[in-house]
Amino acid sequence: MEKSGVMRMPQAAFAASDPVVDAAPAPVRPVPQALARDRLVASLGPAAADRIRIVPAEAVSLFRLDLPIRGSRQRLAALPFALEDRLAGPIDGLHFALCDGAGGPGVLAAVISRDALLAERDAADGQQLVPECLTLPVPAAAETGAMRWAVCREGDRALVRLSDGTGFAAQIGVLSHLWRHAGEPEVTSFGAALPCLGLEGGQAAPPVSPALSRGIGGQGQQFDLSGDHAAQGKGRTFDRQET
Repeated sequence: MEKSGVMRMPQAAFAASDPVVDAAPAPVRPVPQALARDRLVASLGPAAADRIRIVPAEAVSLFRLDLPIRGSRQRLAALPFALEDRLAGPIDGLHFALCDGAGGPGVLAAVISRDALLAERDAADGQQLVPECLTLPVPAAAETGAMRWAVCREGDRALVRLSDGTGFAAQIGVLSHLWRHAGEPEVTSFGAALPCLGLEGGQAAPPVSPALSRGIGGQGQQFDLSGDHAAQGKGRTFDRQET
């Protein structure tokens, strides 16, 4: 399969009928995000970049799903029920958010544990909370409709976004296994080389996602994990005053 110089949370590489996944991740260690920060500054300028706090991809699960309901509030209220069968364990301790629609039909949803979200919010100092994967642009699907991956490597870690808008982070040591399990999709590589996928040095770091750029620049809705398009548990609105 062709591998051009062009990966979603691990569960996103699998079909919806595959085993459920745990969206309440283990404690997240600090991760290097220099490339993400550099891309934010280059695309948005330092002032706009300073308004963003990047939430590590290890803390957030992204899902693409069909939700034939009109109205963002109605969709948000339905999210926990629509995703319940794809999550391991109770959902009352989870937080759900609607993301930008880039990447295909249906909706893109983010799920994070409430404790992790509160910790990020407490450390944010008023910044927008943006899932790390959303900083990468969505790669176009192949002409056949097959999934493509965009991979941005930094050190021993790779940030991955799929053409359906979902994404994930993985250690380099397991990246080739995930790639093979997903059917060896076409990969666009950014950042350091990916010898595990047979790719040499990648292209220059890509700009941030156009949707994110529009929101931060004030030309569109500003995405924030704890914003108005987010809910907790079974449709309860997240209270910014909670501690």
